[in-house]
Formats: sequence, structure tokens, C-alpha cells
Amino acid sequence: MRPNRSRPALPVPSMTRFAAVAVAISVFAAALPACSDDSGDDSAHVAGPYDELKEAGLDRYIGKDEAVVESKEASVTTWTWPVDEAGNSPACFRGGTYRVATREAGSDNLVIFLQGGGACWSDLCIAFNTARAGIPVLDVLNSDLAINPVRAWNLVYLPYCDASLFAGDARHYKKDGTLDRDHRGLRNLSAALTVAKKQFPSPKRILLAGSSGGAYGTILALPLVRMVWPDARIQVMNDAGVGVGKPGEPAFMEKLLTEFNVKRFIPSSCAKCNGAAHLTELMAWGLHKDPTVQMGAFTSTQDFVITSIFLKLDGEVYEKAVRAEMKTLQDRFPGRFAAFITPGNKHTTLLGNIAGFMTATEGSGSAGGSSLEALAVFLGAMATTKTGDVAFSDWFTAFIDGKDSWKPVAP
Repeated sequence: MRPNRSRPALPVPSMTRFAAVAVAISVFAAALPACSDDSGDDSAHVAGPYDELKEAGLDRYIGKDEAVVESKEASVTTWTWPVDEAGNSPACFRGGTYRVATREAGSDNLVIFLQGGGACWSDLCIAFNTARAGIPVLDVLNSDLAINPVRAWNLVYLPYCDASLFAGDARHYKKDGTLDRDHRGLRNLSAALTVAKKQFPSPKRILLAGSSGGAYGTILALPLVRMVWPDARIQVMNDAGVGVGKPGEPAFMEKLLTEFNVKRFIPSSCAKCNGAAHLTELMAWGLHKDPTVQMGAFTSTQDFVITSIFLKLDGEVYEKAVRAEMKTLQDRFPGRFAAFITPGNKHTTLLGNIAGFMTATEGSGSAGGSSLEALAVFLGAMATTKTGDVAFSDWFTAFIDGKDSWKPVAP
């Protein structure tokens, strides 16, 4: 395979064996500085709220790739695609086969869940590179968990193995011309949504949720989901991928966006989205463009995985930034955006016991010198996460049910 001369080769440090869920994480630790009204509202001039991204090609792969049924067990179907080595198919970033799973529950509502699993760029590479069949028994996916408010909804489960936050569309080569990283995140996401559209053509409500790296994935997945289902009510649950980057260091976010080939999807109508240290401005732009969307977010004050592994920030620096960014979004979009902030260094709350995740994922390995077992200590669960006397499970249920008790929570 010859290198694409328009994309220079990038050296990648040797990969620690694909670190697990905890690492699944927010590599994309970018946050969103909060979009201001001067970002530009051109909704009067376009047919859809995200037509600016449509024109940039965000939906270029919708309907492109035909899935085949790999297995079917009861209500769960696993779908897959043949891998095209030239890059014209869904695939994992080291060349493995991509898969998604769907579960039919006879509901009018649909959950689209983006799993986490790290990220890989020229400075750090800790990521899963396989996608196995089926649906792991994680809290938000568990149809038998009484406190899970979406347990009876139809489900599309997207494993994560593109190492580019479900957004990448880039190939990177080694100095000898051999393929090193093949980021097909956007194509994987689009293929999954194409399957979902055929199986669930007209859901009344959609919950787009993601944990860690998958939570960052929801930021650009939201406009794409809206393009596929223009009439559905959409709610977003961002679990530990709230986008805080390195305060005062926009070059960190710039590097990620460039290597994943995502900069073209930063809308020009949002002046503050470009050159920002965080991704919160892009989240705010999405809320501004589509005023029917509601968004919830979870983070701890000093998330260990994001601060220590990916951002390499002092916990207090991260806490100051995350509190400020979440408050800005809440102030601007009252009743439409609310964050559940818990004290400490927990990472994620929608996953729960990761033993179920490991049955559907290959490899544990280590993450920045930490074993999977050690990282598991930092993962929260819907049943145990609390801030004061407010349980996350109650807050999440209020979000889904549209109750007045769904409000910002912080220690």
C-alpha cells in the first residue's frame, strides 16, 4: 500500500494492549467553551438545522455500505461488513472487521449507544481494535435492570474500534509506506445508522448515548442522527466525554481534529468553535441549531482517566474548567442542558460492571501503566452514583421522562 502523499506519515508510539473500558475513554478530552449567539443562526436559509455539516459531507457514507447478518439470537442481531483493504468499507483501525448489534423490543423508541475504548493519535495510542458480536450486559444496555429507564426500548449498540471517537476519516502510514492507522469512525457510525434506519425506520424518540470515547462521539453523531431521522425527538446522554481539553492550549484539540480529519466538520458559522481549547462550543452550536434537542452530561470533578491518562492535567485544573464549561452550557440552555457532576475521580456511570463488557471485547492489557483491574475502580454505575442525596439513576429517569426534577446537579 502506497502512502497518500497528501497525508504525511505520523509516528505512533508502540501500543499498549488495548486498554479497557476505563480507557475506553475520553481520549478526546476536549471540551466546549460554550457557544454564543454570535455563532450565527442561518436556520432561516437552509432546509435542515445541520445543512452546513451536510454540505461538508458529514452524511457522505449514509446508505453506502450494505450490511450482512452475521448471527441472530432471539431479539438480538449482529451485523457486519466485508473489509475492503483500500478503505472503502467499515473496519477497525488495525484492519479488523466491524460489527454492530441491534435488539428489537417492540418499542416506538430507540437507544443508539456508542461504546468507549480509548483513542490513538501520534502522541498516545491506547485503544480497542476489535468489535465482537452481541450486546454486553452493561447498565444502560441491560433490559433486566429495573432502574434503567430505557430497558424496554429498541437498541442499536455500536462497539468502538476506530480509535477516532466515531468521527475519523483518515489513513496514516509509517515511514516505510505501510499502513499504520486507518481511522474509519465516520464510516462505521454511518454504516450502523444505515442498518438502524432500515430496522427502525420511524422511532418517535431517540436516546443517543455514549460513554467515554463514545460520549465524545455523540457530539458529531447528533447532527448525523438528525439527518437520518428528521422527525424524531432526540435526547443525548454524554457519559464522561464532556469535552474539556487543556485550558489555554488549543493546539491539543487542533492536533486531534487534524489527525482524525475532522476539522472540516467544525462549522464556519460558529466562530468560537474554531481554535478552541474545548469542544463545548461545538456542543452548544448543535443545541442552538436544533432547539428540539435535550442533552444531559455526566462527569466527576476530577475524572481520573481523562485527567491522568489522556490530558495529563492536574485534577484541580480540570475541575475548574469542567465546572465553568458545564455552567456556561446550563446558563445558555436552561431546561435543555443539564450536567450531573459528582465529587471525586470516577469515570463513566452508564456502564456499571465491566465484566459484561469484557465478554464482548478482546484484550485487557494496560493503560498508561494501569491494569484494567486497577482502572475498574474508577468506573461508576447507575445504581451507586450519587451527589449528595441525588441518585444518578433518579436523575437519568427524570431526564428520560421529562420531569421537572431533571436539573443541574453539582457538589
